[in-house]
Amino acid sequence: MMDLDEAWARTRTWLATARALAVSADLVSEADLESFDQFLAANELQLAADTLLDRGLECDDLSRPFWDALQRGYENLALDAQATRCRFRALEAERGFVEARLTLNAGRKTGICTDYRPDWNLGHGSAAGRLELTGARVALEDCQTLNPGETGIVRLHPIRPEAWAHTQPGDRIDAHEGARVTGTATVLRVALKRI
Repeated sequence: MMDLDEAWARTRTWLATARALAVSADLVSEADLESFDQFLAANELQLAADTLLDRGLECDDLSRPFWDALQRGYENLALDAQATRCRFRALEAERGFVEARLTLNAGRKTGICTDYRPDWNLGHGSAAGRLELTGARVALEDCQTLNPGETGIVRLHPIRPEAWAHTQPGDRIDAHEGARVTGTATVLRVALKRI
C-alpha cells in the first residue's frame, strides 16, 4: 500500500506536469500561476490543483494531456467530482462540445448529475419518417445536481459528433430515455471538432 509521502509525491508530479503543459501552450502565463506555486510549496495540493482547474476552465484550448495530468492529480487526491470534470474537459479537447440550457421535465422523479447519458432528438427523421435519436453525455456546468423542473447550463458530449453537424445556437432539442422526453435544451454554442 502506498504511504502518504509517496501519494503526495505522485500528486505533485501530476500537478507539475499539468502546470508545464499549460505554460508551454502559451495560454496561461507564469504570473497566472503564482498562487499555484505558493500552494504547491506549502503542500496544499488540493488548492494547487484547484488553481490549475480554475485557469483551465477559463481557456477552451488547453490540450488533452493537460486535462489528463490534472485528472490524475485529482484521482490521486481521491477528489472524484473534480477528476470527472477534468475527464470531460479532456474529451472536449479532442472532440469539442455543445453548450446548452437544459430544463428537466417537472414530472421526472429524479434529478441528474454529470455523466447522465440520454439520447437526443435533433429534429432528424429517417427516410421512413421514424424519429432518429443520437446519444450525448451531459456534464453539468453550474450545479452539482439538476432536479426535476430546474434549468441549468450543460455541455453535451456527442457520441457521434457528425450527427450534430447541423446543430446551431438557438436550436431546441429534446432529451429522451427511450420514447419518453425527459427534458428540453436550447443550444447556446456549438464547439465541435472534426475527428
